[in-house]
Amino acid sequence: MSFRAELIRNLTFDPNLHGVSLAEDVDFCARLPETRLLITPRARLVHKRNPVGRAQDHWLRSHVQASYYLYNRNWRRGLKSRMSFVWLNVGYAAMIAALCAKRKSMEAWRAFEAGRDAAVMIVNQHTRR
Repeated sequence: MSFRAELIRNLTFDPNLHGVSLAEDVDFCARLPETRLLITPRARLVHKRNPVGRAQDHWLRSHVQASYYLYNRNWRRGLKSRMSFVWLNVGYAAMIAALCAKRKSMEAWRAFEAGRDAAVMIVNQHTRR
């Protein structure tokens, strides 16, 4: 990301997002003052994840945490946003049901709950400040 200094001078990343967070860059951009953002479609990025220092949680936990955090912090208004979030949760439910049936385990459901609860806790910490 690259921004003009005067545009982001008083804007910081949410200090409540600890460790590896999938939502911090999106949250930062969502809170920018209304302006034009430019995308470079020909830019190429290769993200090579290193398992060292990464959480060993179920992958679903971090995705759910990011989705719930972004929705509750930035997009919890308007019918279109609410319907999109409902549709996302329908997809989560279908995927979790399939994973639980396939693996005969509730691990995916527990990961979903942990991600959702973590996101709600982070948003609540933010609103208390």
